[in-house]
This record gives sequence, structure tokens and C-alpha cells, in this order.
Amino acid sequence: MLTQAEAWDQVITSRRYGLESPDEIVVKSIDRFKGMGVKRVIDVGCGLGRHVALFAEHGFSVLGLDISANAVATSLEQVTAYPGAHVIAGDATRMEVASDSFDLALAWRMIHLGQTNQIDVMLREINRVLRPGGALFCSVRSTSNALYPKARAQGREIEQDTFVMGSEGLDGLVYHFFTREEILWRFSEHFEIEAMEERELEHTSYTSERDTCGNWFWIVLCRRRN
Repeated sequence: MLTQAEAWDQVITSRRYGLESPDEIVVKSIDRFKGMGVKRVIDVGCGLGRHVALFAEHGFSVLGLDISANAVATSLEQVTAYPGAHVIAGDATRMEVASDSFDLALAWRMIHLGQTNQIDVMLREINRVLRPGGALFCSVRSTSNALYPKARAQGREIEQDTFVMGSEGLDGLVYHFFTREEILWRFSEHFEIEAMEERELEHTSYTSERDTCGNWFWIVLCRRRN
């Protein structure tokens, strides 16, 4: 069986992931983050570097981190023009990053990628690298998401709402799907939740083929307690 790093290397290489432009929700939040006094940002699970470049363009100091070596290589190509941007390979469950280092952690479409014990560790690690009062802005897959019925039909459920995916292009990847209630209690163990809403995000080839289900995610803004 492939490791998650190897599986994501294959996803990136296949180009089926294909998210190269910044998400409009993140773009529209830039001014909000400036108003919050954010200077230093970590993009956890940075993928192809689309948000690392976005934050760097707006003058933030930003570190991108991804488990996939292929993603890191692509991200580095995207950010070479920005001296305030850096990208490293790393696992979100054990980030080699100093504590209390960042004002904002972005974790876009990635915290749901693992079993619940790994998700809890990710949340603790993100909490650790944020300064007191620092913010986490993230999106996680909802049980309303187009991939949820696909996971039930073609994947293997290893714990409640957590699947080893079995569909083409996602085979072997671990996905967890969140309910509103789980967001409230799981995130509240580590953060103060300021806002959350269910929104449909842009499609990839994995979800665009399903016209009966939207690509629904929970969008969460929360803060590390002082």
C-alpha cells in the first residue's frame, strides 16, 4: 500500500487535482486578514502553491508546507519571484516549525485528509505553531459533499465517516467527512470558533462528474486561545 505522501505524489503528477488559481473565498479574505494584523502566514497543505503566491503578492511573509514532494517542487516554481515566500516538505501531524510563529494558518481542503486521530493531531500542531490569538482559516469536506456517496459506494469505511477511497484517481487516499456537530466539538477542543458556514467550493475532476451533489465544504475561522 502506498503511503499518503506517495499517494498524493501520484495525484499531483496526474494533474487531476488541478487547483492552480486561488480560491475566491481566500482572495476575498485578504483584506480581512490585513485588518486583523496578520503578518506571518503558514499554508498547511499548500498543494500547487496557489495561496502561497497569493499571500506573498499581498506582502505577507508566508511558509507553504505539503506532504507531497511533487507539490513542493511545483509550489517552489510558483513563488520564486517572492522573497517573502518559502515552501518546505512536511507532514501536518509533525511540523518542523517553531511554536508561536504565525499569525494565521491557512488549511484549505486538507484537514479532512486523514483519520480522526490524525485530524486531532493536525489541529494540535496548527494550534502550537500559531501565536496566542492567532487564527486558523480552513475548509473541510462536509457529509453533503459530492465525494461522500462515492466514498460509500466505492471506498472502505474504516471509522465513522472516514474512508479509504476506492475510486479512480483517489484510490488509497483517506478522506473524512464532517457534520456541523462534529466541527463544533472537535475544533472547540483546540480553538475558539468565530465563524463557520457550509459553502460550495470549486470543483476538480473528482467532483465535477457528479451533477446531483455539490462540492460542499465547511468554512471555519477560529482562533488559538490566549
